[in-house]
Amino acid sequence: MSMVPEGMPTEHNWETEDKILDIPLRFMVINRRRDPDIPESYNVIGKPGYRRTDGWDKASGKAKYPRDMSSHGMLYARTLASPYANAIVKSIDSSAAEALPGVRYVLKCDDSDFMVQYVLTAHPLFDGEPCAVAVVADSEEIAEEGLRLCKIEWEELPFAVTAEESLKPDAPSVLNTRHPYRDRSQDPTVNEINGTFAGSYCEFGEIGDIEAGFQEADQIIEYDISREENIASCPSRANLQVWGIEGSSQTPNGGPFSISESYQSFYGGFGAMIQHVPFGLLGPILAQRTGRDVLTVATASQDGFYACADDCGNQHFKVGFKNDGTITAVQLDTLYNGTGFQTGIAHIAGFTSIKNTLCNYKSAWTNRSIMGPNRSELRFNTQAMAILFGKVAAELDMDPVELSLMNNGYEGHDVQALMQWQKDHGHPERDSLQECVDAGKAVMDWDNKWHAPGAKQLENGKMHGLGFCWDHNWSSIHENSNVSLFLQVNGKLNITAHHAEHGCDALTTMCMLAAEATGLKYEDVYIRPAHNYDGFALRSGGGSASMSTNAWSIQRAGRELKPQILKAAVAEHALEPTYDGMQNPEEVVLTSAFPGLEWTDLDIKDSVVFEKANPDNSMTVAEVMGRTSTQPTGMYGEAIGPIHAWGCNTSGMYGAEHDRPTLNRQAMFVEVEVDTETGMVELLHGCAVNDVGRVIRPEGCYGQQVGGYIMGIGRSQMYEVIYDQATGARLNTNLLDYKYPTMNDFTNIDAVAIETEMGFGAYGVVGVGENACDLMSAPVANAIYNATGVWALDFPLTPAKVLKALGKA
Repeated sequence: MSMVPEGMPTEHNWETEDKILDIPLRFMVINRRRDPDIPESYNVIGKPGYRRTDGWDKASGKAKYPRDMSSHGMLYARTLASPYANAIVKSIDSSAAEALPGVRYVLKCDDSDFMVQYVLTAHPLFDGEPCAVAVVADSEEIAEEGLRLCKIEWEELPFAVTAEESLKPDAPSVLNTRHPYRDRSQDPTVNEINGTFAGSYCEFGEIGDIEAGFQEADQIIEYDISREENIASCPSRANLQVWGIEGSSQTPNGGPFSISESYQSFYGGFGAMIQHVPFGLLGPILAQRTGRDVLTVATASQDGFYACADDCGNQHFKVGFKNDGTITAVQLDTLYNGTGFQTGIAHIAGFTSIKNTLCNYKSAWTNRSIMGPNRSELRFNTQAMAILFGKVAAELDMDPVELSLMNNGYEGHDVQALMQWQKDHGHPERDSLQECVDAGKAVMDWDNKWHAPGAKQLENGKMHGLGFCWDHNWSSIHENSNVSLFLQVNGKLNITAHHAEHGCDALTTMCMLAAEATGLKYEDVYIRPAHNYDGFALRSGGGSASMSTNAWSIQRAGRELKPQILKAAVAEHALEPTYDGMQNPEEVVLTSAFPGLEWTDLDIKDSVVFEKANPDNSMTVAEVMGRTSTQPTGMYGEAIGPIHAWGCNTSGMYGAEHDRPTLNRQAMFVEVEVDTETGMVELLHGCAVNDVGRVIRPEGCYGQQVGGYIMGIGRSQMYEVIYDQATGARLNTNLLDYKYPTMNDFTNIDAVAIETEMGFGAYGVVGVGENACDLMSAPVANAIYNATGVWALDFPLTPAKVLKALGKA
């Protein structure tokens, strides 16, 4: 079968590696096919045991994060966190703070600079929002003391912390003009969001004929799912701005406002970046005003704001289905607290055979942290999928695994159509969901343990339950990434690009990708962060999109670099003249290291260049790169290295992810015991099964699966921001009252990686960590139902909420 993508000009030879960079950079059809150059075997990829490139620094505590960085004369800044849910600053007296020894500068919201007014608002709209004043001092402690000395007169205003309250006729206006995605044309006195934002990012509206779907159904059920806000971040957030003086060699361009470097720490994708807009802008302003490097550190309360809390709200479902298990129609009515990044219907509409769906979307501005994607915004979609199949299976007294297999597909097409799509686009004809299900059932002993709801009581008196859910395993490669590979004369390869730590052991994985593409040993590859102005930047903080996007860039750069190494090995030509001690020019001649051979006769493996037909005829890459020219006098020699290559991946923000289904699937299994007297739910055994396309680093893949599984348990049972209804204040902005699960909380978790090579990233890779985290936020509800026969769908499923569902609270 020809691997030439549809619409690709015929003069491009898609199957030749040295032609791959001739493809137009903004090329989207590439993401509809599997990587055409997947090898039969790998030298580095998929092999366990490689030492982490950053392991020693992190294990020894030497690794530097923005919070740890320092420079000579660096100052520290703290901003005031609003103590009110809705208030206006009437006046600020900062004289006592300015007189405090060690305070270097005080920035106030009444500054005439428009940007200052944006960063330090005089009208905070929720508890903890940075506002009013920032103090810059010689230490964090002095800056904090300076904030306490500032006297602020406030005017408290009415507030609404839920969408239901915000939509009442007498609700206060939440004029959040600072939100980047607010529709500026919207009536500022109306809190309801018109759905435009959600519609630009999500599937909503009607697909198919919803009424016809309900008429076709044998049964119709309705139910509600609700979830509270959760914040998934790790304090404390920090931003370091390194100040460059005009004309200094430290700055690339100079100028009165030259910030030579910026370092930020945050968790999550572009949603977290949204929240960093004011936080990120404060550093440059303070660095300019003081002429010093400034480290801005957030408090725990502010950290919750900057973390960009995940979507919260309510969903009402109406579902029609036949008695044989075919789901014919799904209608979803949503109400969000704040902006909704996902409606909850997208996965049902896009990755099942359900033909008729309808989503009615509504949300409202509220006096709480702005909603957005953090640890993925797809929790709404995954929970909707999981509860949907659990509910229908319960009504039909079916095994939810079998029901899921019946309704697998894409955009209303069944699994046979999905398999045909795979065949037409050069992918293996494999049923990813079936493979995931078979692997998970074997690990969990599902067929022997599955039972009717409320039918199994354990010897300790607690009820036994099993839960299952599935979804596609996504990796939307819709972001830009570019990287430089720089091979030194000593044979060591540097990956150079501005990047942040993202994913589980991502830096080691990047080095493995580069080693695979170039033929070098893993030990000869290093990753070095570049400065922002160097022009190369790996995709960072994009959840499961990061690896797929960056893998393309590194693979392409490596496949451009490898021929350069081989050509250097057979290079034979005159170089620039050199001079001996008497300044007499001598002819410089470079002779081939492989006389009589062309570069195409050679290959590289384990950092050794060798002749394909005679592998004993070899030379290390270091010897090739350090090889010097021969000269009659022997006075001087000239090395042929270093050499350089670069690669990029750009598919556009939108477009690449359209017109193609995601072929990879995932399945989550959980076994629990439920104490019906206390509401406690204990995890006995869990299993995450992900079709990752291709495992790059086994240890990292396993860490993503298990780590994501545990995060999902946290989202399902723990993460909950509690608001005081009387004041609008958040009551648990600390790690004592806001619980995070750890590896010690859940020890009996298995992870299975399925490799179908059907991902749309390089080598067929697809993301994993974000997927496991999102999907695992729901199957505990299915397990609780299987244990008790009662549905608890008010997330997080705390003991109090489980007891309430059981009618005991």
